[in-house]
Amino acid sequence: MLFRSPLLSVVGQASSNVFRDRELNSADIARKLKVASLLDGNVRMDAQQIRIAVELIDGATGFSKWTQSFDGPLTNLLALQSQVAETVSSALAAELGAKDAHAQSGDTRNIMAFEAYLRGKDLFDSQRDEASDRAALAQFTEAVRLDPDYAAARAARSRALAVIANQYAETAERRLLYDEAITEAREAISGAPEYAEGYAALGYALFYGKLDVLAADAPFAKAHDYGAGSAEVLNLYALYHGRRRNFAIAGPAIERAVALDPLNPALAKTQGRIRFASGDYPGAIDAARRALELNPDLGGAHGDIANALLLSGKLDEAAAEFAKERSVLLKLPGQAILAIRRGDQAAASAAFDQLVRDEGDNGLYQQAQVLAQWDKADAALDALDKAVKVQDSGLVYLLSDPFLGPLHQAPRYKALLRSLHFV
Repeated sequence: MLFRSPLLSVVGQASSNVFRDRELNSADIARKLKVASLLDGNVRMDAQQIRIAVELIDGATGFSKWTQSFDGPLTNLLALQSQVAETVSSALAAELGAKDAHAQSGDTRNIMAFEAYLRGKDLFDSQRDEASDRAALAQFTEAVRLDPDYAAARAARSRALAVIANQYAETAERRLLYDEAITEAREAISGAPEYAEGYAALGYALFYGKLDVLAADAPFAKAHDYGAGSAEVLNLYALYHGRRRNFAIAGPAIERAVALDPLNPALAKTQGRIRFASGDYPGAIDAARRALELNPDLGGAHGDIANALLLSGKLDEAAAEFAKERSVLLKLPGQAILAIRRGDQAAASAAFDQLVRDEGDNGLYQQAQVLAQWDKADAALDALDKAVKVQDSGLVYLLSDPFLGPLHQAPRYKALLRSLHFV
């Protein structure tokens, strides 16, 4: 809740959670997180009551700047949580000499719904694989069932639906999932009109699901207006603008997100993808390696490194990274293009044929990547036309993908960019 104050810059949850169980002093933690103040506290409960003791600590000296206790019944836990956040934000705002301001939070008063939401967030933020994403969706669905007015859960459910549609679903399921994702995001916005994550979820679903660049622009702008202090919102906002090659917007936005949540592997992965799209392959590799240092199980990062190495001419190193990648939509096209670069037509054909056989219409965009690198421009453009018909989410990469470089001067490619409103 604190990040919604325009006066505060709050480190993201992924980074702060790293120090939850570590024996470091306050000054060391503040230095690692690059913050001026730390908010610490403890909770005591009995059968009926709960007490939350909160302490604001000077990050440079380790001395206490402010303390306060909050008491209430267990049945009113979430209202007490809101009271703590509002009081702390107001105290900091007073110290800064300005008034506090809050957007709507999208929160719930249902403890069971809140617990389901937190379980879903933990699964979804891990970015491991399809099983973890679908398990996250189940938790968000349960949170919404328990509290249909829980805007944060609806926004998170929208994001999970859209990611599953983007990465795993076949054509028929994909369309249904995206439609539901758009509905959920709009429900979140309806219940909390200033909740940034609702707008970010809607922008994501419209961009990836409907391939509607123009329709996604306004929700992402609203998300940034209401959530410029949220690393998660900035992450999606940066990625959207990176896909549109608006690097003057995307670069500062993702750098700000990383500064807010420096130990979050998902942000490092996005940072790498934006750098890759801009042509900064060494920077892309550095960011993706940092993402893997933070979470060795992070999906997609090995493939990102491999792609950057491939385009840097480091073919043997790229092959080693592709071998570690679990996502077949990164691995198989990468291995096919690698074989093309090596002049191994048999290996290229084998990888391409496996991509077509195993992924079908779900891999049409990736087929176009391989065909473009294979100097089969007409076949690549045919694959892209088919991708449009099935609303293949891979098309969001159309403007920013260096593997489609051989198509850039083709009239059909330019017409496709216009039809999707990239230009």
